[in-house]
Amino acid sequence: RQAGWRRNALLALTFGPSPESLVDPRPAFDEIADRWLVAPVCSSLVYASDAVKPALRAWVDDVAELDFVRLAPAHFAVAKCTPAQFRAAFQPVLDDDDGDDDCG
Repeated sequence: RQAGWRRNALLALTFGPSPESLVDPRPAFDEIADRWLVAPVCSSLVYASDAVKPALRAWVDDVAELDFVRLAPAHFAVAKCTPAQFRAAFQPVLDDDDGDDDCG
């Protein structure tokens, strides 16, 4: 059961995990477990757009100003999270300002 859940989580978060992680998902899952990240699917298809980034940056800044110790993501369990961890999860997509607008 646990391996099946890990496979589903990896498939939902990425465009396609390596074939090895479909056979044994534990190593790939352990790499992303216990930390906050923005799913590559969302980063590439939604947040990479130059039209979206200013609003995303403003929203991340607003949320990171709040005083919180837990986060309730849409598809996973509530877990400990600080404003700094929240901001760090979005940093890769916000720092990707190379002028490429991958989404049109």
